[in-house]
Amino acid sequence: MNQTTTLYGVYHANGGLIGEFAYMLGKLMGASHCALCDISHGGFKEKEAFRACMARLPVTLEVVHLNEQSREL
Repeated sequence: MNQTTTLYGVYHANGGLIGEFAYMLGKLMGASHCALCDISHGGFKEKEAFRACMARLPVTLEVVHLNEQSREL
């Protein structure tokens, strides 16, 4: 039996232009923090090392923002 396991990482920020801006502003002011952002992003884009690590995982890793989560998640 072939079973696929999916892990979900949730960014502690809303997606979209307004959500991203609000997170960055909060981070600059010391009011927002997201450990997943620290791991996955450098500056304004996803780190190549994070992308490569995701590709090597034996499971699927899906990352979503707070406002992108399904009800089940």
